[in-house]
Amino acid sequence: MSNEVKKKKLGRLLVLKPRDEVTSSQSGTKITPFHPGRYCRIPLSVLTDHEVSLLGRCAYGMLSVTVFGGNLSRTGIRRISTALGVRQSAVKEALRELEVAGHIKCSESKRGFASRYELLSPVFRSKGRLVSLRSA
Repeated sequence: MSNEVKKKKLGRLLVLKPRDEVTSSQSGTKITPFHPGRYCRIPLSVLTDHEVSLLGRCAYGMLSVTVFGGNLSRTGIRRISTALGVRQSAVKEALRELEVAGHIKCSESKRGFASRYELLSPVFRSKGRLVSLRSA
């Protein structure tokens, strides 16, 4: 493991504390976390779902960062794990939790490419129009 990443054990998760960018050990590419000026939208139905872990709820927020006017996200697992400071396997598990709970739908892609994640909340179905969530 490189000097850029500090390890810290927290429960069963290995928490990684990244600096500005982290170099992937497998491909050698540099992964930059999201710009700090960005924001995410997490619907209350996801935020208050106690069947999903806290990491799962944070991963949902990271998926929603790249969704504008639609409901599809192509954020990769490496980028989410770098931004949240956790292992890639923990992010994969969190995304499986979200899929089982019915908050996202995952479309697998070829190895090395980011999967497509469809956010199933009515918040992301609006495509720029205001929608009453009471009727949804």
